[in-house]
Amino acid sequence: MVPIERGIMFRFYLAGGAGLLAVAVSIAVSLAFARRLAAELCSLQRTAQEPARDRLPRVVARLRRGERIDVTVEALPPVTGRTWEIALVAEAFEAVQRTAVRTAVGEAELRASISKVFVNLSWRSRSLLHRRLRLLDEMERRAANAEELDELFHLDHLTTGMRRHAEGLVILAGPRPSEPGTAPFTSRT
Repeated sequence: MVPIERGIMFRFYLAGGAGLLAVAVSIAVSLAFARRLAAELCSLQRTAQEPARDRLPRVVARLRRGERIDVTVEALPPVTGRTWEIALVAEAFEAVQRTAVRTAVGEAELRASISKVFVNLSWRSRSLLHRRLRLLDEMERRAANAEELDELFHLDHLTTGMRRHAEGLVILAGPRPSEPGTAPFTSRT
């Protein structure tokens, strides 16, 4: 073999070896990147599943018991990735989680406000109905004839029905026993 041929073969083997080494390095780098990406995605998946299974149901249960909820505490940010795309997905998930908690808190506040309206309506009706029932009792005692007494009894019956509707407002409101003005009506015999 001539030295020129040896030189060409040497360069050919050197280029082939360098190319093979570059392919091996790129495969190793790709595998390392894929492992890191897979680990970040698994971490993000666990972080995303925990609120759906545990934290959000716990927040809703606390809201139903009437507890105050701090959205920033309950909507903890997920573990952010070192990869830019994973970090963006984590931020988007954090925004969704915060919105879900904020919406649950808003709904609980709305239900509490509606409950207060029902209790207030019931309390006002109760006050008027008790005064009406006392007045009817006095009129029944003073009634002179049977027809007048019968009409007063009918009015008394209608007023008692109105009182039951006011009691229904308290039931719809679902008040807690500690709230003032929500004690049950006393029955009228």
